[in-house]
Amino acid sequence: METRLPRAARRRNVLTALGLTLAVGVAAGLLISMSHGQTELSSIWRTLAAACIYTGLIGLPAAAFMDTLFTRLSTRGPLFRAAVAIAVLLAMTAAGCAAAGLVFIAIGWSSPELYWTNFVYSSRVALVIGAVITVSASAWEGLRHRLDASQLAEARAKELAAEARLQALEARVHPHFLFNTLNSVLSLIPADPVRAEELLENLARLLRFSLDAGRAGLIPLGDELRIVRDYLDIESARLGERLRTSMEVEPGLEARMVPPFALQTLVENSVRHAIAPRRRGGQLRIRARRSGDRLELSVWDDGDGFSRAALRPGHGLDNLEGRLAALFGGRGRLDIGRDGGGTAVTVEVPS
Repeated sequence: METRLPRAARRRNVLTALGLTLAVGVAAGLLISMSHGQTELSSIWRTLAAACIYTGLIGLPAAAFMDTLFTRLSTRGPLFRAAVAIAVLLAMTAAGCAAAGLVFIAIGWSSPELYWTNFVYSSRVALVIGAVITVSASAWEGLRHRLDASQLAEARAKELAAEARLQALEARVHPHFLFNTLNSVLSLIPADPVRAEELLENLARLLRFSLDAGRAGLIPLGDELRIVRDYLDIESARLGERLRTSMEVEPGLEARMVPPFALQTLVENSVRHAIAPRRRGGQLRIRARRSGDRLELSVWDDGDGFSRAALRPGHGLDNLEGRLAALFGGRGRLDIGRDGGGTAVTVEVPS
């Protein structure tokens, strides 16, 4: 099935053909005028006008027809395409020169008796110019097509690499999260089966969320906050008063889009490494706010802290940073720093 170019592309091609035709006509007219030793302005102008008429009657139909012709012959061999191009060039040159001769007779620039003499002369000049232009245009088109194909292949490779990296990172995040929450539920079954049953309902929601979120690159912040609350409910049942949490979310942010498990990963990192290992537990503060034209998600804990250099490949925060890069490029950021006697891990994404 033939593919039509967009209207803007067709308009651009027409303007390019008109500009090239005019430029060739002026250049050819100046060369002819100089070769004939013309010095009067009227003679030079007439030669330029005649050359532009020739190039217009030959070049514009060639520009409109040759591209379609070569598209249809793209599956044929190069020798066949070259033979067809030569035949079409000869035919269009002859037709353009014949039509130009009739135009000159009609406007009084030539007499009928000189028609064939002018036809033979103009055809030879036009063939030389046409051959040079055809070879140059063919070389340029071939180079442009190869460049376009190379750029398209490079862009597609980057897109596929980003998609593959994102899928691999998400596949590692989901099991890591689910196994930890399941262990939390299992630890409660012997002591408090009723509470364990409630937490299993939370876990069921988390399982459904993980399955649904895997189909989308971004989710509303409101959904992410719900999974964080479910996770904290499970961990609170396991840690009791050792886990002290607070949450501050600016109004109107629930509909903003964020990567799934972005905030939950920050919360889980603090619970596992800063609060759960200590007998006295610790404090956890969760915050979501606007920061200019960006959305800032931050989790602070009162643990001993860590540096970016301490992140291991495959670590939850390392995976999150990889997902931010795959989704947002340089527009997504993860920061780690000491703040008020504790450690704050912050994710910034375009809002």
